[in-house]
Amino acid sequence: RAIAASGADKDKVLEELTKMANESKNIEFRDQIYYALGNVAENDNDKKKALDLYSKSVFYSISNNKQKAKSYLRMGDMKMADRDYIKAQKYLDSCVRVAPEEFKNRDLIERKAKKLKDLVDAIETAQLQDSVIRIAQLSPEEQASFLEKVKAQLEKEEKERLEREAKRAAELAAMQQSAQTNTGGGSGNRWYFYNQRNKADGYERFKQIWGQRELEDDWRRSTKMPSTVNMPTTEELDSALVEEIAQAPAAEKFSLASLMEGIPKDEEQIEIAKQILVEALYTAGRIYNEELNERDLGIEQFEKVLTYNVDDKHIVLSAFELYRLYEGINPNKREQYAAFILENYPYSDYAKYIKDPNYFVKKRERERLDLDDYEKQIERFRTGYYTTVRSRTRKILQDEPDNAYRSGYMLLNALSEAALMEDKKEALPFFENIIEFYPGSKEAKRAETMINIINNGYSKGIDANFGGGKSEFEYRSGKMFFVIVTKPGEKVNEIKKDFSNFNREFFSSDKLSTKETVLGTKLDVVRVSSFKNETEAKKYLFAFQKAKRTIKHLQGHTHFIITEENFVKLLASGNLEGYLEFYKEFY
Repeated sequence: RAIAASGADKDKVLEELTKMANESKNIEFRDQIYYALGNVAENDNDKKKALDLYSKSVFYSISNNKQKAKSYLRMGDMKMADRDYIKAQKYLDSCVRVAPEEFKNRDLIERKAKKLKDLVDAIETAQLQDSVIRIAQLSPEEQASFLEKVKAQLEKEEKERLEREAKRAAELAAMQQSAQTNTGGGSGNRWYFYNQRNKADGYERFKQIWGQRELEDDWRRSTKMPSTVNMPTTEELDSALVEEIAQAPAAEKFSLASLMEGIPKDEEQIEIAKQILVEALYTAGRIYNEELNERDLGIEQFEKVLTYNVDDKHIVLSAFELYRLYEGINPNKREQYAAFILENYPYSDYAKYIKDPNYFVKKRERERLDLDDYEKQIERFRTGYYTTVRSRTRKILQDEPDNAYRSGYMLLNALSEAALMEDKKEALPFFENIIEFYPGSKEAKRAETMINIINNGYSKGIDANFGGGKSEFEYRSGKMFFVIVTKPGEKVNEIKKDFSNFNREFFSSDKLSTKETVLGTKLDVVRVSSFKNETEAKKYLFAFQKAKRTIKHLQGHTHFIITEENFVKLLASGNLEGYLEFYKEFY
């Protein structure tokens, strides 16, 4: 920063700093000198030189982790500015790993690195799957020829990596030897590479500081599969290699057998690889568009998805994203993707939205009403109104094929039919239908249990448990509720009123509602709904726990947040203890 001067003054300062960096007496300060030089190069818009200087600053920051973190941060910010998010993540990740706890904005940098990590993982997954799919589609002879070239390339890269590591170790040892010489320790008159002990000490010192890997940019190394036969070579060294300190042979792990692992062997495995690939591309597109505001990069990923012929939900999801993203910027493209959805997915929600832009608003309202009615039927069943439940569930199953809780209504219907039949075996077809239409679902498992009970002895003491213990709850993203369990004798309407006042005071813009629900046969809960995701629900949870008035007297009650899906399961099973165990583990 002190080098803000221009012209001759600036050149003179730069010359002086460069001279200082080359003097052995300044070894301890080289990291700071190179960082200052990097600042100048960056201000001069010489990005390549700036990155090289910041890299040198990292290399020479042997015990100054704060300086090392600053250098990594500068490189990460430069890559962010260039929209090179893959490299930016790796630099920022390295910054967090070396930064002291008191490093400025460390938490913010860590969050940024974590956000970008999902993008990096998605893109690397897509690249890997794309490579293995193309290799799988070669003939056996072509595969063998290709993998021989891959093997040779990997062995070459491994040898070059070892040579670079050795060279860097040598530089580090030379630095130490020079420092010892300048402080009176050692003669310093023998060239480093002729001294076997110095070389060994230097390499060990290198491993102690950097670990058993090459310090390219202190990035995590991941398994890589080249995407073409003409793979790029590794970065050339800027000076002659010293072969005598890097004689280790190429790793035996680069065998044809090991390279063949993970390559799809048949059409079914290729299909699975394609499904993994399109999901990764879709994830990358969402992150680019929604979290990084990079519409063009998002569009690029979604359009890649549509180049793959695979039966997977991410095809229609990507087409719909493109339909939305081209709004206002390319009507022809927008119409193209609308036609694609209407032709290939005519019964999907996305086709219905294209026909009616208010479809999703109407669907959310319909689902809310469906949930209210479903809760009501569960309560009625638990209190013995079997005839009413049978009548209502029959009507739902006949008139509402798209009801979000259809499988639950089928189970309620079967249970109410069984409860009203003298010969319980007459109810078997109702339970068998559930297994046929919803195989593997929790409702199907409950139906299997009821079939077993009917066939092997019916017990009137059996509760209508729709779930199956602790495993019935799943950790997923999506709409969430806040729930508080009332205590015996409490006036539920008063609790609802307290929460309504609290919501008006602190969450007036969120349009929250409160509702009383019966859990099991006697337990009342108050539900505050709804929050679009876990983050919003936790904001409410923390606000409740810190409230100074209005609802402070309720803070000792059992309370939790829960997804809409898990809430439905909780209502059905009444398994509060099981959910609280699940909640403790995941939230």
